[in-house]
Amino acid sequence: MRGRQPARAAAPDASDRLKGLFTQRTKLLALPYADKISADQFGDEADRITIEIENLESETTATATAIQRMQTDDLTMKFEKLTKLLDETDVQTL
Repeated sequence: MRGRQPARAAAPDASDRLKGLFTQRTKLLALPYADKISADQFGDEADRITIEIENLESETTATATAIQRMQTDDLTMKFEKLTKLLDETDVQTL
């Protein structure tokens, strides 16, 4: 019997959200040509989508930076432990 698959998170991940926003933007670009949206509505919606994209990209960058910092800190800690171990080891006795 197979193990259960982990439940998919309710909120889409960043790449799915970005893909959705770019799809919205593409659809929005067609609306003025079909006379389905006013210039004001178009501008408001274009601004909203742009702001969401910029915010999402900023969040993604901040998250990536935090992860990189944690990995660097972990690597530094391991290196310091190794250096301490080597300092405490009597190489001539080995």
